[in-house]
Amino acid sequence: MDIKMRSFIERLNDGQHYLLLGQQYLSDSVTKKFYEKISHELMGNTLDCNIFLELMDLKTDINKTLQWIQTEADNITLPEWGGYLSKVRWNGIITSSVDYFVEKMLQLEMKSVQPVYNFGKKLLDNFKSKDILHISYLYGCLNQTSENEKPPCSKLELPSHKKNASMLLNQIDREFLSPMGILVIDGYDYKNDWLDIEELYAICEKLDKEQVFFFGFKDEYMNSPYIKKLIDDGIIVYNNRSLVSVLEEACESGLLEYDEEYVDSEGIIISVKGERRLLKQDKFSEISKTCKILNDFEFEFNDISDEEEKELFYDFLCRSSVEPVWEAFHHKMNVIREYENNAMRVIEKSLNSEKLSKEPIIICGQSGTGKSVALASLAYRLKMQKQYPVLYVDGRVIDISSNKKGIEEFCSWCDDVNVAVFLDASTHGNDINKYVYLNNYLASKGKKAVIIGTSYNLDDDIKNRQEALYIEAPIEITEEKEIENFKEIYEKFVGKKLEELWTSRYDNNFLVALYRMLPPTNYRIRKGILKEINVDTIELSELVTFRDNNTDMAKLIQKCGIPISVGNEHKEYNKINIGEVIKIVSMIGQYGITIPFDIVFRMLDGDISYYVGKLLHKIDFLNVKTDTNGDLYLCPRSSLEANIVANSIMVGVRESVEVVIKIVKNTTEKELSFLVTFLKAIGPNSTTKNGEYKEYYRNIAKAVEELRTKEGIYDISTILQEASYIREYFKNSEEKEEYISVLKEKQNLLLTEIKKIKNKTEELYGYGQLLIEVSSNIGAELMFYCNSNSRSSLRIISEKYDELKEYLEKALIYSPDPYYPVDIWAWTSNSLIATDLLEDKKIEIASDLEARIEKLRSENPEIEEREDYNTRILKLDNLKRLEDIKEETFRRFLKKKSDVGIYLRARQLLNSIDINKKVSDIKIKTIEKAIDYLERDEFNDIVNKSTKCQYLLLKLYWIKMSGKPFFVEEKTVLKFDLKVWNRLNNLLTNIETLEGESSVQDMYLRCLCEFHLGKIDECFQYFKEIKMRNYYYLGSRNPILYYIASNVDGNGKAQEFMGQLKEIEKDKGRVKFYLPSIRKALWYYNKDFSSSDLSEGQVYNGIHIGFSFMGIRISDIQ
Repeated sequence: MDIKMRSFIERLNDGQHYLLLGQQYLSDSVTKKFYEKISHELMGNTLDCNIFLELMDLKTDINKTLQWIQTEADNITLPEWGGYLSKVRWNGIITSSVDYFVEKMLQLEMKSVQPVYNFGKKLLDNFKSKDILHISYLYGCLNQTSENEKPPCSKLELPSHKKNASMLLNQIDREFLSPMGILVIDGYDYKNDWLDIEELYAICEKLDKEQVFFFGFKDEYMNSPYIKKLIDDGIIVYNNRSLVSVLEEACESGLLEYDEEYVDSEGIIISVKGERRLLKQDKFSEISKTCKILNDFEFEFNDISDEEEKELFYDFLCRSSVEPVWEAFHHKMNVIREYENNAMRVIEKSLNSEKLSKEPIIICGQSGTGKSVALASLAYRLKMQKQYPVLYVDGRVIDISSNKKGIEEFCSWCDDVNVAVFLDASTHGNDINKYVYLNNYLASKGKKAVIIGTSYNLDDDIKNRQEALYIEAPIEITEEKEIENFKEIYEKFVGKKLEELWTSRYDNNFLVALYRMLPPTNYRIRKGILKEINVDTIELSELVTFRDNNTDMAKLIQKCGIPISVGNEHKEYNKINIGEVIKIVSMIGQYGITIPFDIVFRMLDGDISYYVGKLLHKIDFLNVKTDTNGDLYLCPRSSLEANIVANSIMVGVRESVEVVIKIVKNTTEKELSFLVTFLKAIGPNSTTKNGEYKEYYRNIAKAVEELRTKEGIYDISTILQEASYIREYFKNSEEKEEYISVLKEKQNLLLTEIKKIKNKTEELYGYGQLLIEVSSNIGAELMFYCNSNSRSSLRIISEKYDELKEYLEKALIYSPDPYYPVDIWAWTSNSLIATDLLEDKKIEIASDLEARIEKLRSENPEIEEREDYNTRILKLDNLKRLEDIKEETFRRFLKKKSDVGIYLRARQLLNSIDINKKVSDIKIKTIEKAIDYLERDEFNDIVNKSTKCQYLLLKLYWIKMSGKPFFVEEKTVLKFDLKVWNRLNNLLTNIETLEGESSVQDMYLRCLCEFHLGKIDECFQYFKEIKMRNYYYLGSRNPILYYIASNVDGNGKAQEFMGQLKEIEKDKGRVKFYLPSIRKALWYYNKDFSSSDLSEGQVYNGIHIGFSFMGIRISDIQ
C-alpha cells in the first residue's frame, strides 16, 4: 500500500468521514445484470438507473412496476465485501443510487441504519452520528412509495429530486466535514450519474487539500476540466482501485483500526446480582447513543508485558482526566484516595436501598483532586462486583437534559434493581441541578437509579439549596496510606524511586504528586508532524510563560520537572497561530468544559487544515473527542493544566473577556448548550472565579444579546443567562438611572418569551425558569426603589409588588424548585416592609407571604429539612409583628373587602398548633374554632373569593377529619364520608376557579375527591393531566401511594375490589387486573406475586387500590 493510501487509512481511524456512492458502485457485481433484466422485461432502452426515468413513458402502472422491481431486488444475492465497508465507522453515507443494496449489506452486518430521503436547511440532530448510520438517498429509493421519496419516474420528475438533493449537498463544506474529516467517493462516473459533475465540483472546491479521496478512478475522468482542476489543486487524491479492495488490504495488514464486535446478533451480557442477563442488540444500540453500558465482555482484560504495562500507565496519566482508561484500573494503576472509599460506602448503601433515590451523590473539590479518575474507578469497582448494572456518561460532551431517554430505557430494562449512573459533568455552582434534575426525573418515572456526579468546589449556600449527598475531595493528602500508594505505583510503573522528590513543603499536595508522575516527554509536540507545516518544535515551556519565575507556582512547576519560560515573550508561528488554539482551549478547559471544534475553527477564520488537525491530535496537552453525533470537541488533558496555561498566557481579565465574547459571536444554534454551560461557569453563580468577570458582565450580556437580535441564535437558556448577567452587573452599580431602563428592557424580553410558550406542559422547565428570572428581575427593580424610598417611589413600589405577586404565584405552580419563588417573595417582602409604605400595605405583604409559605409547607413537607429554607424563615421575624393587627386596622380591611384581616386573625387562632404535623384530639377543638371563624356569615363574600382563605379552610377541614395534614404518611386510609368528600371537592373547585391554574398537589387531591364521589373517568382524566405536566421535580415522591381508596361511609376501612387477571409480565415484576366496578385495568407491582403460579383469567377479591402522583395502581391483595 502506497504512502497516500496509508495516509487515507490513518485518516479513517480519526475524525469524520463520509462516503459518497455513485450509481456505479455495484455495477460489476450486481447492478449491471439487475438493470439488464429490468430493462429486458419492461422493453426499455437503458441498462442502468436511467430505466426509472422511462417508466412513465412505458405506460406502465408505476406503483405495481416499482413493487415488482423491489421484489426482484429483494432476491438479489449481495457480495460479502459489505463486511469491509462496515468496519469503518462512517459519519454518514450519501448515495445518488436509488437501490437499497448498501443499506441491506450494512444491516446484514448488524449496523444500526437510518435512511434519510428529505433534506432541509437544518439536518437531523444526530445526522453525523457514528452510532446510527444515516444513509441519505439523494434521488429517492426504490422501496419507498410517497411521491417525494420514491425514485423519479420520468425526466420531468428528476429536477424536483435534484432540488431536494441540493438541500443536503450545499451544506457540505469544510465546517460540515471539519478539518480532520474527509469525503470518500466510490462508484461515481460523471458521464453516467444523476449527480452532475458541476454539483460535485461545487462541493469539492470548498474543501481543503487532500480532503477528497476518489476510488475506482478511470484515466478518462481527467477529460473533465472540473475533476482535473480539483486534482491539480490537490483537493482530490485519486486511486484506480475500488474502495473495498483498499479496505480489505488495510484490515488484513492491521492498518485499519476497528473494534472487534462484542455485540453478537443476540446482544450483550450484563451481570446483575451475580446472574448474567442478556440485553438485546437493538436496545443496546439505542441506549449506547447517549451512555456507555459497562458490559461483561468489554471488561475481560488480558495479561500484558512490562513494556505494554509502562505504555498503558503513561496513557492512563495523560488521558484519564478526559476519558476513562478502564484497563488501567484492572492493572491497579490508580491511587484510591480515602474520599473514593467514602463515596463507595455511600453509593453501596444507596444501591442496597429498596426505595427510590431522593438525592444524587456528588463528589466535589477543586481542580487536580482526581475527581474524574475516582468516578471512573468507582464505576469499575462496582462493575466488577457484578451486582448492579452500571452506566457511564461523559457529561462534558453529552447534554444529559436532552439525552435522558437512553438512561430511562436502560432503567426500565433493569426494572427490579437499582442502576448506578455515573455522570462526569464537572459542574460549577448551581449547575449541579443537572444531577438533581436527572435524579428527580428518573424517580418521577418510578425508575430505580442512583446518580453519581462530579463538581468543582461548592459554596455552603448551594449545598444547602440543592438536595444531594456531598463527598468532599480534598487537595491535601492526609492519609499515610495514600502517600505510600503513590510511591508504590510510581516505582512500579516508572521504575524510579519517588522518595527523594517528596519534599516537606509540598509532600501532601495531590496535584504536585500527579505532576511528579507525568513523564517530561509527554509535554512535547512530535517533531515529525511539525515539519509538515513549517513550525519549530513547541514544548510546554513555550505555552506556559511566567512573568516572574520566583513565584510559588513557578517554583512548584519547575520542581515537578516541567521547563518554563520567563518574561513577556510571545511566540508567532506561520500558517497557524497555535497559541490561539491553546488560549481558547485553556480558557474554557479550566472549567472542565469541552469546546466544539467548529467554534475554534470559526474563531481562527477557518485557518485549520488537516495537518493542523493532526498537529492538535499530537499535542499531548490537547485532547480531541467525538460525541455521539460525530461532532468534534477540544479539551485540555486536565482542567488543572488548562488553568495554569490560561493564567500564564492571558494578560488579564480583559483579554479573557475578549476570548469569551469571540466565543459567543462564533456560536451557532447547535452549540447553544455548550454556550450556556460556559456562561454558567464564569457567570454570577460561578464558584470558581469569585466574580472576577463581574465588571464585564454587561459586555458579555451584550454579545449574547447581539447573537440573539442580529443572528437569531438563542433559546430560553441563553435569554436567562443574558438577563441574569445584566441583573448581577447592575446590582451594586452606581449607574442607577440606566439600571432601571436596562432591567425593564430585560423584563420585556422575558415576558415576550413567556407569552410565546403556548404549550406549558411541553416546555415546563423553561417556562418555570423564565417565571423565576422575571420575578428576580422585578424584585431587583423593587430593591432599587426601596433603597431610594422617595414618595414617588412608594407609589411605584405598590404597583410593582402587585406585578411581582402575579408572576410569583405562577412560578409557585411551574417552578422546577418550589422554594425559589417563596425565597424571592421573602427577600423582597423584607425590603418592602423596611420602607415607609402605608402600614396596611405592609400587613398585606406579610399576610401574602405567610399564606404562600403555608402552602409551600403543605404541598412539600420535606421543605422543612432544607437548610436554606430554615435560614430564610429565621430572617422573617420582623414580619411577625405585623400579623397581630388592631381592631381598627381589621375593620379597615373588611371595609375594603380585603381578605388580609380575616386570614391573619384565623392564623392567630392557630398559633399554639403546628398544622403541618399530626394534631392531637385535644387540639382539634382549636382547628374547629378557626374553621368556624372563617365560615362566619359576615365574611362569606370575602372568604369565598380569597385563595388564601379557601386553601386554609381546605387544610383545616382535612386535619379536622383525619387528624393530620396532607402527604405526611404512606398508604393512609381516610375516614371520610360522602359529605366530607363533597365539601373538600367544592373547596378545591373554588380554588382552581380563583387561581385559574392548579398546582399538581391540588390536582392530586381533586383526583381523590372525584374517585370517592364516583366520578371515575374525571379522576383518571386529572391523573392524565398530572402526567402531561411532567412534574419531575416531585422526584422520589412521585410513585409513593399516599392514600388508599376508602369506603365512603366513613368507617375508615379500605375499599375492596374484585379483579380479573389480564396480563402477566414476570420480567418486569408486574401483573394487570381488570376491575369491573370501576371499569378500569390497573397494574399491580409485586415481584413475588408475579413470579408465582398464575394464569390469565383468574379472579381475585380483596384488591386494594392506591393513589400516587404517577396515577392509580393496585396497592395490595388481601
